[in-house]
Amino acid sequence: MNEDVNDGTVGLANRRRILQGIAATGVTSALLAGPASARGNNGRGRGPHERCSCPEGASFLAKYDFVIDEEGCSFVLAEGEDVIEITDWDSKEEEPCEPVTIYYESPGYEIEQVCAFGGRDTDTDDDPDGVFDSDLTNPGGRQAAISNVTFCGSPVDETACPELTARYECTTYADEGDNFRRTGTRFRITNTGGAPASYDLAVANEPGDWRSALEIDANSDQGRVADASVPTAGLVFWACANGAPAGSRTWGAYKDANGFEDLEDWYEHVGSVALVPSAAPEDVNDDLLVVEVTNIPDGEPDEDIDGGDFPDMSQAAEENGWIACVKFDE
Repeated sequence: MNEDVNDGTVGLANRRRILQGIAATGVTSALLAGPASARGNNGRGRGPHERCSCPEGASFLAKYDFVIDEEGCSFVLAEGEDVIEITDWDSKEEEPCEPVTIYYESPGYEIEQVCAFGGRDTDTDDDPDGVFDSDLTNPGGRQAAISNVTFCGSPVDETACPELTARYECTTYADEGDNFRRTGTRFRITNTGGAPASYDLAVANEPGDWRSALEIDANSDQGRVADASVPTAGLVFWACANGAPAGSRTWGAYKDANGFEDLEDWYEHVGSVALVPSAAPEDVNDDLLVVEVTNIPDGEPDEDIDGGDFPDMSQAAEENGWIACVKFDE
């Protein structure tokens, strides 16, 4: 997912441009967004009201037209349920009512696709993240403004909880010409729960590694690479809004059962004092759910593999269960 964050300065500047642009024509702006924009606005749209179709498995949620009338310009609900909050937009240079980027929120809904129409063109984002940056063109080949935007997705089950597991998958290597050098480890993270999760990954030893705020969708799996190339242990942490479900373990309970004082203590006991990652916090919230990474082989994978042998490791390493990712993916 794109992790770029809008710090609000673009949005504020855009609002000022719209107010100034409308004031110059002697018209009062009514810059509305989301639920507020769907009330009592019978203005004209910016073009034909085409609507994109939703992908298989995703339901149509809402379509918003961009409307200009005597009160100003805004996105107005045209079809569906008013469940999207279009919080702001960026416009073309010197064109305050020519939106090209939309900022939106969808509390209670998982958005699976955003599709915009403008200039007789459509543009689709199949990996939405709260910002839709359109790439529409008009028949003349110039950038087109958004005439309408369609959101597809489904309600989030607020009673569902992420259920994560993690296991060793393979070891990554870098090509150094006639030699391949060990660089890291790929873990397979699986979420069998009906809710998406943000999780942290802690890996002990050579060197220790810490990855925070990683994202995984409900009922899905993904590969995550850590810099630790000789992992001795790993933990995955995440939260459930409804508390710990039956059969799960919290970090607080895990520490008590295993005699760890905090996360730093875990790194030092299962890995090495000298290799505690500097990015890792001293500890995490005791209420977080935790699971151990499974399937980590004994010993260690080959540090170097001759180019003529790669992607095969030594017989001893492979017998222990280590495997190069290139070979795993064949």
